[in-house]
Amino acid sequence: MEAVNNDTVDDADFVAAGSEKLVDGVHARSSLDKGKSYQLAVVCAGTGKAQMVVKFSRVEKREMLTCDGTPSYLRISDAPEQLTLDVDAAANSTGAAAWRISRVRV
Repeated sequence: MEAVNNDTVDDADFVAAGSEKLVDGVHARSSLDKGKSYQLAVVCAGTGKAQMVVKFSRVEKREMLTCDGTPSYLRISDAPEQLTLDVDAAANSTGAAAWRISRVRV
């Protein structure tokens, strides 16, 4: 989970972050500055897999995450005003998921 914890609220590029048990899932809605660039990092740690769904503008990205602590990154250019992130456990998966959104300076 360390991969998504390197920003702090004192960091100018930090936007939002969180973590949840897989049994509860991640269901986050984050406000963004329209037109800016961001990076989303999501990681699952435990056993099994988790389904990640990211929605912004008219885009919907789906990815199956392996809960081995390896982060998945998504670059969001020309951001909308809101991003929706959902991470839900696949059958018999246990552990936790964490996420972080950071501004990207271009």
